[in-house]
Amino acid sequence: VKSDDIKSNDEVLLDLGCGDGRICICASKITGCHSIGLDVSPPCIALAKEVAQEEGLHASQCSFFEVDMTMDPKLLLSGES
Repeated sequence: VKSDDIKSNDEVLLDLGCGDGRICICASKITGCHSIGLDVSPPCIALAKEVAQEEGLHASQCSFFEVDMTMDPKLLLSGES
């Protein structure tokens, strides 16, 4: 990701399979955009949240969610998963 790919802090970066969150964290710090990281691994999500907090990023600027992206989106969005 290049910082000039994100033109304003109103844009959102979505990182599927974010792992430890380094892309989201860097993008939010450098550009001010909101970053959302999704990953299936609970330890990765926990680490990403911890590092984002250590870097001074609030959840409104950089957030992470444990999600199995192989699920049917209708099931995922229904909240029945």
